[in-house]
Amino acid sequence: MDTVSISLDSIHPEKHDDFRGVKGAWEKAVNAIKALKAQGILVQVNTTVTRDNYEEIERIFEFVEKLGVENFHLFFLVPTGRGVKIEDITPEMYEEMIRHTLKILPRYGLNVKFSCAPQFMRIMQQTHSQMRHIQSNMRGCIAAFYYCRVYPHRRCNSMPISANKAWKY
Repeated sequence: MDTVSISLDSIHPEKHDDFRGVKGAWEKAVNAIKALKAQGILVQVNTTVTRDNYEEIERIFEFVEKLGVENFHLFFLVPTGRGVKIEDITPEMYEEMIRHTLKILPRYGLNVKFSCAPQFMRIMQQTHSQMRHIQSNMRGCIAAFYYCRVYPHRRCNSMPISANKAWKY
């Protein structure tokens, strides 16, 4: 095992637990990160950006770096499953989040990846940001490359056909 991904959506335990729907999830996530780091295993923290944690993303950066995390992935909300009921941030907030993150990256030793963010490459070019802290396989939107959600009735959110038919192609 090279790397383990763990979701951490807030520096506040109760906020993370509420988002994940499991009491004690924050404490278990942090303890798992510490245990993995003690064994020399690389850790990637995944954070879903929402209206509830938008203002604390930089503090999450600081927190996970202090824990020794190497990789930090910011996921922008994909409105599927429980995500359908979560209030998303505005397009302007997405832009500001990416721009601000690119600005502060040099302060941290984290490798960062933006997922489900098709505007990422445009912003990178506009700001002339360096790729030093950005993971090299960054595409912005991971649909059909790394991500596919198949619903219980076997419909796939990224294809107009059923998952059963997709396997034939």
